[in-house]
Parts: sequence; structure tokens; C-alpha cells
Amino acid sequence: MRLSVQEKEIGIIAALEKGDQITQRQIASTIGVSLGLTNLLIKNLLKKGFIQISRINQKKIHYILTREGLEAKSQQIIKYLSSTFSAIKELKEKIKFILLVQIRENSPASFKCTIVGDNELADITEIVLRELSRHYPLQFRRFILSRDIAQQEEIHLICDSKYKSVFNQELVIEDKLTEISENEFIHIKE
Repeated sequence: MRLSVQEKEIGIIAALEKGDQITQRQIASTIGVSLGLTNLLIKNLLKKGFIQISRINQKKIHYILTREGLEAKSQQIIKYLSSTFSAIKELKEKIKFILLVQIRENSPASFKCTIVGDNELADITEIVLRELSRHYPLQFRRFILSRDIAQQEEIHLICDSKYKSVFNQELVIEDKLTEISENEFIHIKE
């Protein structure tokens, strides 16, 4: 994943926040960029007033975070959290769409499924099923290890791709999420 300049600058601010006696080489290693780019980014942060530099001696520099630097970091965190919550909300809606299609195809009165996986996708799928169970008489359970699940007459919601090959009647949530076209999803939501 490529970081934007702003994200790299926030990475430097975060590294400086942990310790002001950090070297540019350590910062570069921490945020995964070259030493030259780190130097350039630090100069940008100085110009913006996000950090200050104080020389301890000819070879040692002391970095000081300013109030503006901390505010910039806080704003970036707020922006990140907001986009993360939006992404989770959209993911929940897509999973709900996938499950509603399955519920309608398999009769809401007798819908049984097993969530397979121990990751964030399985967690979100479980949350969506709990919400849907308020409106539909569904039965579901969750297993982390595929060996714990007997091959029963129910749909297996595979939330971890390493379990794809284990089941005959399966619904791989990851695959279905990529199959949904935006137009189809928006049309069903309305």
C-alpha cells in the first residue's frame, strides 16, 4: 500500500511523538521510506510549523512536536476513523444484500447457516446475521476451524479463503463481495 505525502508526514509525527531522540534513519525505517525522502518530509513539516528542531551538538538534533503538528495528527486520525466507519457500513450493507438473496432463495423460514472464519469479515457477517435475525427466523452458528463443522444441510458462509475447498454447499463471502456490481447493489438498496 502506497502512502500519500500527508500520511508519510503523519507517520513522521507519530514516530517523533514516541521519542524526540530518534534519528532520521530510524524514522525512515519506521515509516518505510528512504532517508532522503525522510529528510525532505521533515523539511516540509518544519515549513508547515508542525515540528521544530533544536541542535544538541553538531551531530545530534532534537525534534520537538508543535501544537500544530499534534492537531494535524489528530485531524488525520479523525479522517481515517471516519473513512473506516464508512467502509465498514458499506461492507455491512453488501453482506446484508448477499445474505438476503440467500435467505429469499432458501426460504426465510428454514434458513440455516454456519459462519466459517476467525477474521473481521466473519465478525461483520455475524453482526449482520444478528441484525437480520430480528426480522427473519434464521438459525446460524459460527466456527473458527473447519474441522469442527459437520457437513449438514445448511449454507456455509466462508469468511476465510483458506476454508474454500472444505465445503460442497458454500457461499464464499469474499468472492460474492467482488461479484456484486455497484449498479446491482444500489438498485437493490433503493
